[in-house]
Amino acid sequence: MQRDLSVSDPFAARHIGPSSDDQRAMLATLGYETLDDLIKAALPTEIPAGSQAASALAKLPAARTETQVLADLRRLAARNTVRVSMIGLGYYATNTPAVIRRNVLENPAWYTAYTPYQPEISQGRLEALLNFQTMICDLTALPVANASLLDEASAAAEAMTLARRVAPRGAGATFLADADCLPQTLDVLRTRAEPLGIEPVAVPFSVRSLAGQSPESSVTYAGVPEVTAALNTATGKNGAADTGGAPMAITGHGFDQAVGPLEFVDISTQAPVFATQYTYTVRTNSNISTESVASNPGLDDVEVCSVTACSLNPPADYFYLYPPGNPKVTSITPASGRDGGGTKVTIGGQNLGCVTGVFFGTVAAAKYSNKQAELDCGSTTLVKAVSPAGQAGRKVKVTVTTVESDFTGSGHSRSTVFFSYDP
Repeated sequence: MQRDLSVSDPFAARHIGPSSDDQRAMLATLGYETLDDLIKAALPTEIPAGSQAASALAKLPAARTETQVLADLRRLAARNTVRVSMIGLGYYATNTPAVIRRNVLENPAWYTAYTPYQPEISQGRLEALLNFQTMICDLTALPVANASLLDEASAAAEAMTLARRVAPRGAGATFLADADCLPQTLDVLRTRAEPLGIEPVAVPFSVRSLAGQSPESSVTYAGVPEVTAALNTATGKNGAADTGGAPMAITGHGFDQAVGPLEFVDISTQAPVFATQYTYTVRTNSNISTESVASNPGLDDVEVCSVTACSLNPPADYFYLYPPGNPKVTSITPASGRDGGGTKVTIGGQNLGCVTGVFFGTVAAAKYSNKQAELDCGSTTLVKAVSPAGQAGRKVKVTVTTVESDFTGSGHSRSTVFFSYDP
């Protein structure tokens, strides 16, 4: 039996997945007979193909095996001179125990790719970090532990951008960093901050403990308020007309640290409307009085802000802004449908935003648009619905209820529109 033992570890056989049969099947699907035909059709004319490409490839050296490549890399690495770093400023010599070096850094289980599409070592690296975090939790008896692959300066820059993202809307863009941070850390902060419009300022910090206070200025951190209810005091409901000006009582805790602004955040667009143009008074640690804002109809998140962050407690802090006026139905298309239900209809009228129900006689439609639960409450003049099942030959009145009609107690819409059930 003859065997070819000349090349035992070629790269191509392990990194090019499709077999000859696979290649023929794929070429047939694409409408080409050979790989050369496919390449010729795909490459621009400026790039050599066919015989010209073969002539260029013939000038390349023969492919080397993985063993040969590793040997060449070792010869190149041996030309480096290893010296002790004397830079300091965070660059310090370290001693990695041999047991960690061999069982973690040099363990193929950590750096071998687990999937053919991911040749890098990220999965093994993440598993090593998970083991590290588990060990820290065991040693400290803490429920969580952090771990990062970032250097100190990059981690500081990430912390700065995270702080910016969670800062209250309308807050300043100044970021305070300890003046004693390493200079390269401050440099990376400045570089990352410039295109983001953040102004990093290095200031001396002090630390306060039971034993006393260190020199330099101190920084006081405020807590985060929490809203547990936002109600229209005239109706006792969590909603008001989108024209604004309705008296409101906001309850919760941590309001003594509120520094404004009081925000009504449109949940569908995340655009805030500030209540600063209205009267807004912190009465107690748990009560604020204000007025609703004029904004687009829909669902808003009422947020109270301190210097640290804004409250966020959905759905307790939700407040509806709805079109004023009772709903009115003036048309329906089509005006008839099967008695088994399922006819898609379009209902026209006025004040049809923030719908809480569509009724065919006394039977509620299961599917309709502009729902109260939908963040923007939809159109105020059109509602799309699917008719429920009804009695053949019967004509029923079509009515609509909205947040406004529910909150004010006016009930179903005015309507002279009927829907007929066909047998």
